Formats: sequence, structure tokens, C-alpha cells
Amino acid sequence: MVEDDAGVAAGLAVWPHPRYAEACRQGEWSRREPTAIPVHAFVDELIPQLLADELQIAVFPLPDGLYTPVAPRQLRSDLEAELVRIE
Repeated sequence: MVEDDAGVAAGLAVWPHPRYAEACRQGEWSRREPTAIPVHAFVDELIPQLLADELQIAVFPLPDGLYTPVAPRQLRSDLEAELVRIE
């Protein structure tokens, strides 16, 4: 999870490849292990939970803490469109 300025959970951190997540394993994330999530489980199970919890998705966080916030509905829509295209 990433936190806002007040230290409140603001979003789930996601990366497109484990090596990028590994690069962020420092500071408060030093004891965390990257966990792969199958794309269908991400779309069908995790995104609905993020919507229910009113959390964003922190796409591709960098070691300096910067990331791109994305609304779960938007990412779900984008991923579903890409899955239709490639499957």
C-alpha cells in the first residue's frame, strides 16, 4: 500500500514486473516480498475490493515514492479491453 501525506492508506502499489517491485524494496518496504497476482484475479477479485474500500491503484511506484494514481474502474476497463484483444 501507498499512504497519503497523513499516513492513511491511499492505494495498492502495482508494478508490471517483479524486478520493478524489487527495486522499491527499501525503507518501509524493505521487509516486503513482491507477490505476483494473475491478471484475471486482479480484475475480478482485487479491483472490486479496492472499489469497496475506496482505494486507488498506485501504478508503478518509484523508489523515491512517486507513483501514478489510477482509479480502479479505469484500470479494470483498460485491462478488460486488452484481455479481449489478446485472448
